[in-house]
Formats: sequence, structure tokens, C-alpha cells
Amino acid sequence: MENIKYAVAIVLTAGLTSCGTAYDCSNSDVHETLTHAVLDKISELQQNTGFMNATAAQYARAKELVSDIKIVDIQTISSNDDHTRYQCSAKYKLDDQTVAVDYNVNSLENSESPFEIEYDNSAAQSMTGIVMGSARAQAQ
Repeated sequence: MENIKYAVAIVLTAGLTSCGTAYDCSNSDVHETLTHAVLDKISELQQNTGFMNATAAQYARAKELVSDIKIVDIQTISSNDDHTRYQCSAKYKLDDQTVAVDYNVNSLENSESPFEIEYDNSAAQSMTGIVMGSARAQAQ
């Protein structure tokens, strides 16, 4: 299992930052980061023009489909005492297909990024295959 650390640079207004946003397993910014990992994988594959003999239109459709991915069945496995680190489990979901993903969320202080996420890269790769398969099927 290859884990990827992803420091997230999110521009937050001063008001939102002062509200003490909780970056935990259920946070929407964390979920956006997980789905962005799939988009990154699709972009990497597109650079390898021989992958699955996919066309430019299929890659474009795949990138659109990423916005349809949901993060579901979210579970907090554990957290530290001050609730700044969480171990999480969830599933990527696109239509009726799901892929389990484990991830850790670390809230960061005095950093440009409000949180850091570490996730199982194989889950993003599996979801990428599902997205690319859907894009190819819709293009035919």
C-alpha cells in the first residue's frame, strides 16, 4: 500500500479561519482533496497517450465524472486527545460502484495549508479505473 501525503493549500477568509474549522474525517475540504487525487491520476494517465487507447474526448468526460464522485460511509477510526489528528475510513462512490479508502487527516497550525491528508494511493488508482471505464462506455 502506497500512502501519499497531500498538504492542501486552501484559501480561507479570515472569518472562516477564526471560526475554528474542524478538519476531520467528515470535512468537505478533506473530501474534495480525496476526489482531486483521482483527477490527478487521470491527468497522469492522459500524459501517457497509450493508456487504454483513450481518446481526448474520453479523458475530458472522465475529468467531468470526477465531480460526480461522492465520499460515503465515512467512519472515524480514531483521533488524538486534542482532535487534531484523525484516522478515517470511507468509500469513493460513482453511480453504484465503490472503492474503500483509508486516510489520515492532520490539522496544521502556523502553516499555509490548514490540514494535511495522507491516503492510500491504490484506492485513488482503483477509482480512476472506474471513472475511465465509465467515460469510455459513455463515449461509445
